[in-house]
Amino acid sequence: MKQLLLGLSTLVGTIIGGGIFALPYTFFKAGFLPSVFLLILITFSLCLLHLFYLEIIQKEEKPHRFVGYIEETLGKKFKILASIFLLGSFWISLLIYLILGANFLSALLKIDFHLAFFIFFFLGNLLIWLGLKEISLVQLFGSFFLAFIILFLFFNALPKIDFSFLSFKKISFSSLFLPYGSLLFSLYGRAAIPEVTSLISSAKKQKLVVVLGTILPAILYLCFIITILGTSKEVFPFPEKNLSQVFGEKTLFLFNLFGFFSIFTSYLVIGLNLKETFVLDFSLPKNLSFSLTAFVPLIFYFLGFKDFIKLIDFCGGSFLALNSLLLIFAYLKLKKRNYPKALAYFLILIFLFAFLWQILNLFKIA
Repeated sequence: MKQLLLGLSTLVGTIIGGGIFALPYTFFKAGFLPSVFLLILITFSLCLLHLFYLEIIQKEEKPHRFVGYIEETLGKKFKILASIFLLGSFWISLLIYLILGANFLSALLKIDFHLAFFIFFFLGNLLIWLGLKEISLVQLFGSFFLAFIILFLFFNALPKIDFSFLSFKKISFSSLFLPYGSLLFSLYGRAAIPEVTSLISSAKKQKLVVVLGTILPAILYLCFIITILGTSKEVFPFPEKNLSQVFGEKTLFLFNLFGFFSIFTSYLVIGLNLKETFVLDFSLPKNLSFSLTAFVPLIFYFLGFKDFIKLIDFCGGSFLALNSLLLIFAYLKLKKRNYPKALAYFLILIFLFAFLWQILNLFKIA
């Protein structure tokens, strides 16, 4: 039981992150009912994807990380593609967490957003440069405190919730797929699967943890979305504005505090992983590795990429979707598989649609 709970908490703690803060706004714009259908579809799809990755790990003799498994099954050319997609998702994720962290810090300290942005950037990258260890455990606690606050908000708001957002009149057909990329980003937990296998020896328990660990964050997200949509006539991109209209200052302070803590620790984990990737996988000097980790997201910010909801949507619908396609192709290369090919082809359609939707949005066709 201890192993099972530890593995479950690792996967859930990894999945719960910045993506949750984009979901109320995207659900509000698209309409709650079709968005819930997308939530169910994406949760099912990522459960399957995580199980595919679990099976690849179980059947490969040598332990690797994602890029290593792609090279083993698909070859060096696909390893290069996987590396590019992985770096893109790392950089965009760091930029997303920079923007979200600055929002939380600004709300906590009552300071200007731009000042909060540079404080967050300086503190975060100072710790990344120093190479702070054992931060993943701290991130785990941060994620669970955030989950606790969200459930607390939900049950406190329940008597006040206006369920008119369930109306079909609230559906916007022009924004129907707006939550697609955000949901992919918010429920993506592939990076934690190798850790789950190292914590749990039983193959059956590993599968159980992967399924439960993907479903539980989806339920938590739904509670948060209902809290915001059910207590607000207008939903703002950053949910703190909505919560301030319903809850007292102490509750809001706790939400901002644990939100900041969760975002800050996630920023450190991603930053440290990216820096180590440059050092170990690309054999780059430590100072150059740190510079690429810290300053590329900052350059993107100054180039005008400042809308965290669009960034989350883009990251989920492009880099994560493409990496998922590579993972599915790697799974299909296995000689013996636990799941039928039809499920793999179904997932290819899901992630291919996500990518094509992003392309259409980029060229403003959709």
